[in-house]
Amino acid sequence: MTDVKPLDDLLQELDNLPAVDEPEAAPISSSIASKIDYRDYPVLVVDDEEENILAFQLNFRHDFTVDTALSGPEALDLLAQREYSVVVTDQRMPGMTGVELLEQTVDLYPHLIRIIVTGYTDNQSLIDAINMGRIYKYVTKPWSRDEMAVTIKRAIEAYSLALENDRLFHELQTKNEELERTVAERTRKLREANAKLHQLAITDGLTGLFNHRYFHEKWREEIKRSERYGEPVALLMMDVDWFKNYNDRRGHPRGDVLLRDLSMLLEQNFREVDVVARYGGEEFAVILPRTPKGDAARLADRIRGQIEVTEFPDREVQPGGRLTCSFGLAAFPDDGGTASTVLERADQALYAAKQQGRNRVVTYQPGLPIPHPDAPVYTSEEIAPPTSRSKDK
Repeated sequence: MTDVKPLDDLLQELDNLPAVDEPEAAPISSSIASKIDYRDYPVLVVDDEEENILAFQLNFRHDFTVDTALSGPEALDLLAQREYSVVVTDQRMPGMTGVELLEQTVDLYPHLIRIIVTGYTDNQSLIDAINMGRIYKYVTKPWSRDEMAVTIKRAIEAYSLALENDRLFHELQTKNEELERTVAERTRKLREANAKLHQLAITDGLTGLFNHRYFHEKWREEIKRSERYGEPVALLMMDVDWFKNYNDRRGHPRGDVLLRDLSMLLEQNFREVDVVARYGGEEFAVILPRTPKGDAARLADRIRGQIEVTEFPDREVQPGGRLTCSFGLAAFPDDGGTASTVLERADQALYAAKQQGRNRVVTYQPGLPIPHPDAPVYTSEEIAPPTSRSKDK
């Protein structure tokens, strides 16, 4: 090892040297270089020879912030304590080569710019490291101050650019995530709005039951399902007895309340798979999937009896002081081969229930009277005979 002058003397000599023009910066980094204070980006120099370390410090003390290490393990300790932009290491060092040191930094410090200094360019591990992108650049010995200065500056610019790209990427990622959340939230609200619109489209506004249009859609679907799987489906048509009398005696607003109360009772007494709909006015329709005709008749009669004993508001104005309903029942395929045929026969059975005195369930069978607008209907002595079916409620 050669004699080394005291550090203060060397620094004084270097300060007295004339300035050396640096090579022109590469065009790709000119816009970046103008915004960079290179001393804000610490550089770590690793070399097992103190003379080389000292030479680096003397040459670049005004240009860069330089820390030094005399071995690979010491360099790894420093890297764990401080964020460095560039590491410049000698290749041939005892215990851990420069390539081995740099390879350990790849995963831990992905943005770190790695420069290796060597006098042996035929080293296979060095060539492999360069080819695999682990090393930004290698500098051959002996290096010149100007060459090394430009190399480190370009390395710092590359590091700064990588940090900026990383910042922009995370900023873009954050904005994308916010946009995705916004889109997801708006999509959720749109789905909720569409669901509400759909619900409104199929719901009767007064009673909250399914409406007339939806009933016909579901009735056709259940007929197709019955045909496909060979399962019976029953249809109940139900009408409030003497409803016109109730409206005339208590007013239409109270009649609306009565229909809502009756609708709640129906919803509570039918299954979830059943479709309970307001067919029109005071008439209701109920689809009973996978239900034989006999079971449907027993269910209808049970509900008829419950309606009869329920204390609806103002029921005392009705004949007998109670609210009653009439039911007509038909089933597929027993009573017809099409949706419209079964519907007509359920309505025919309902008409028969009215003819036979109301407050009863009539199951369709051949020979039942066919509804006609001018056909007479049996009436209570308390109610004036109507002139048509539409007025006999």
